[in-house]
Amino acid sequence: MKRRIRQFFRAIFARVGPADRQYVRTWLPESELQQLFWEMAEPDQCHALHTAYTAERMLNDTVDAAKILVDRRLLIRAALLHDIGRARGTLGTLGKTAMVLLDYFFPQWARRRGDHPPESGILSAKLYVYFHHPVLGAEKLRRVGYAKEAAIILRHHALPEESDPVELILLRRADALN
Repeated sequence: MKRRIRQFFRAIFARVGPADRQYVRTWLPESELQQLFWEMAEPDQCHALHTAYTAERMLNDTVDAAKILVDRRLLIRAALLHDIGRARGTLGTLGKTAMVLLDYFFPQWARRRGDHPPESGILSAKLYVYFHHPVLGAEKLRRVGYAKEAAIILRHHALPEESDPVELILLRRADALN
């Protein structure tokens, strides 16, 4: 819960600066990927940037980085795009906070409501986006032809498996720290 409180305050004061914008242009030079990134709310953009910076730092700090075959470009792109399923206007900072609290205090109820189609009410729609944003984001990426990124993003909240690629493992760790 401490991590969630930190996330809340970070979201309230989130600002994307010029250096952040350049970072996005560097790692997402394709206009369709930039568009997906900029469709997120600014707090989600900042979270994605912090996740990418952390993933990159983790990769750079790894002693055996030369021994691990990591697709750096895939890792950073996936970190920047991992929450595109939560486009601007779908949750917002207060909406996400409410969904986190519902999931924390009433997990079974929240999960059942979140499995309803988004058309069944505003609360169900928000819970649906909260729980299913990896699927929604992966669908967006597949539609514009980025299957590798979609495969990583689809599983970023799934339980770990032995066959998980190292990029997914690093993304999960970086996301958990942000």
